[in-house]
Amino acid sequence: MVRSGSPVLKRAPKRRHRTDFWSSARFDPICNLVAWAAGATPRYCLKGNQFRRECQMRGPASTLILLAIASASQANAQVHTSERPQDRFSGAYAGPEFGMVEHHFYIRETNPLLAASRGRYYRSWSAGGGFFAGYDLAVGARFVLGGEASVVFGGNAPEARFSDGSSYRAAPRYGYKVGIRLGRRFGGETLLYGHAGYGGYHYRVRAAGVSNPNPSGHSFTIGAGVERRLSSKIGVRIDLRHLDNQMSQLLIGLPARF
Repeated sequence: MVRSGSPVLKRAPKRRHRTDFWSSARFDPICNLVAWAAGATPRYCLKGNQFRRECQMRGPASTLILLAIASASQANAQVHTSERPQDRFSGAYAGPEFGMVEHHFYIRETNPLLAASRGRYYRSWSAGGGFFAGYDLAVGARFVLGGEASVVFGGNAPEARFSDGSSYRAAPRYGYKVGIRLGRRFGGETLLYGHAGYGGYHYRVRAAGVSNPNPSGHSFTIGAGVERRLSSKIGVRIDLRHLDNQMSQLLIGLPARF
């Protein structure tokens, strides 16, 4: 029952408050600083039984502050995740390679009637490829020393034919190389290197009228190449190798570092 002249008590409508982007009271100085710098409007809002303060960022100044914070965070992350220059060509690596492979052999032809002899190389170039794996160590700030092993397939069979009907043909099967390489970094992402070691190749030989057929050969191998990193894990290289008295190769490789 309401008496005339008595004040009528009405429940105040419940105010709605935003609760996103709010910070606890202990961060009020930070909130006030950001609000002052960016022209933000600090507002109090209620969550549970505690008052919290939120800062509504408005205007172009807020955009500049957010960009500055994002740039600082990104720079800090790069400091912690970046590699040292000498580590960019360090550790284990492996990958495929493909390109051109040349096989050759040498045959000496002897004429017993004239007591004379002559010889020449027979060569053949064709597509080939293989796989390689190795491990590099940084030596100082610029140099890299490592070891590598590889297998090679492909190439065409060189063939020799003579006027008396004799012939010799060596069809390539597979080859291998092991050795060390020494390189120097240029510009942080490029490695120029030289290679030396030992290798061999196996063939299917068809000989008619030719003595001492050789189905395999083993000798020293030398080479050089250049490698360029495309990312922290993947690179590309051009590699030239020569196996004495057996074959040569010019291959493009994709080394993946681990």
